[in-house]
Amino acid sequence: MNSKYYEFTGSDQTLLRRMRATRDLPQHGVLKGDIGGFVQGRSNLSGGAWVKRNATVAYGAKAEGFALIDSHAKLSGNARVSGYAHVYGNARIYDNADVKGNAKIGGEMRVYGDARVSGNAHLTGDALILGSAVVTGAAELSEFAQIGGQAYVTTPAEALEYAYVSVPPDFIAYLRYIEEKTFGNLKVLCGYMNNVHKIVSEDTSPRCVAALLNPAIEEFGIAHLIPNGWEENVATIERRPRIGMMLEVHGELGYGPARRLDYGAYLNLLSHYISDDPRRHPRFVNRT
Repeated sequence: MNSKYYEFTGSDQTLLRRMRATRDLPQHGVLKGDIGGFVQGRSNLSGGAWVKRNATVAYGAKAEGFALIDSHAKLSGNARVSGYAHVYGNARIYDNADVKGNAKIGGEMRVYGDARVSGNAHLTGDALILGSAVVTGAAELSEFAQIGGQAYVTTPAEALEYAYVSVPPDFIAYLRYIEEKTFGNLKVLCGYMNNVHKIVSEDTSPRCVAALLNPAIEEFGIAHLIPNGWEENVATIERRPRIGMMLEVHGELGYGPARRLDYGAYLNLLSHYISDDPRRHPRFVNRT
């Protein structure tokens, strides 16, 4: 069988050349002569992979197997998409990201770093998959989210844990209460495994913790979020409220002083920003 199943047309973009099929590719509904998307060179495409419409594959990126890159999706860097994976919409796959199996990635998704997406994962929306995160199995995500660090996501429920949702009102009220009782002596530490984060009040007396901060956990109805209460000057949030944040990117921990927080905001303290809308460009605060 002739391995060259496409040729280049004269319709080029900078560094990129548009494809035309030289034989049928029934798995993609492509007929001989059909115009495809853009690649930089033949090394970008192999097997029975196809690039449709205005999608692009460039630099060291590779589409292999029966992968389909469609719409305005872009592969770049050393990214690899293989198997029966389908990348569409305005999705971007780059760096050393690897997408394979029957994974589907669309919308405004960004997959980069050393992230891996496989199995029957279906990811859309405005999410980011980064770091060394692995998203596989039947994971589904269609909201604003960021999954990073060493996260390992296999189910829709696990993926949803990373979705952006406004901070619960009771948790907001508790943070305000802590700020008042500690005179603003409050930090929120993020970036621990399994999306754990911590509230730290370094100079608060044990008496204040015992008399005010600990009892208020029950009073504000958030014992399910802080099941072990305060241990010395630290409250560990094991079942975190649905606050959007990145997970352990490059092992760094970020923090933001409570007096600087907009309590109705979306939080991404590990990236050192606080924004009232996760789609907006971040407003940077207080780098560590």
